[in-house]
Amino acid sequence: MSINNKSKQTFLLTEIMNSPDYIKETLYEIIETRQPNYIKGRLVDVYTASLLSTVFNKLNETNQQKFVSKSLDQMVALAYKMVTG
Repeated sequence: MSINNKSKQTFLLTEIMNSPDYIKETLYEIIETRQPNYIKGRLVDVYTASLLSTVFNKLNETNQQKFVSKSLDQMVALAYKMVTG
């Protein structure tokens, strides 16, 4: 495998892992199994997954994309701010 081919695969994997669908599925998996899992390289617990999924589901598609483009820390801070008012 050439380096160029490997970098394309890494890029595609990163794109998939940062897509709203992948993050939504991972959040649901964390909630259903009650087991922490990694999102954007950070370990997310059940409480945080529940918070993020609640906010994520209330956003329209455009805002979901903007929400997912942020770092996980920013996503959690924004979600907490939205829920607590």
